[in-house]
Amino acid sequence: MNTNKHESWTTPTVSRRTTAAFTMVEIALCLGVIAIALVAIIGVLPTGVRVQRHNREDTIINAEGMLWLVAIRSGSRGLDYLTNFVDNITGSYTY
Repeated sequence: MNTNKHESWTTPTVSRRTTAAFTMVEIALCLGVIAIALVAIIGVLPTGVRVQRHNREDTIINAEGMLWLVAIRSGSRGLDYLTNFVDNITGSYTY
């Protein structure tokens, strides 16, 4: 006889499958962790883009500055075309 009226709930029967799977709580927890990581990445992205643009501008300025210094030191031999790319020269200093 069945002494426990809830026995079928507590003991597995032969027909039940024993497959391993994630629970809804585990899936919700993983989605929460992923959401927090995405928010952090998206928050840092504008700063990274700004730094990359600034570094690119500095690199171009340094390369062009070195080219102009070589042109001035060598007396512009072979670099006469550089004057075609200059509209005006301004100087600014940051302290």
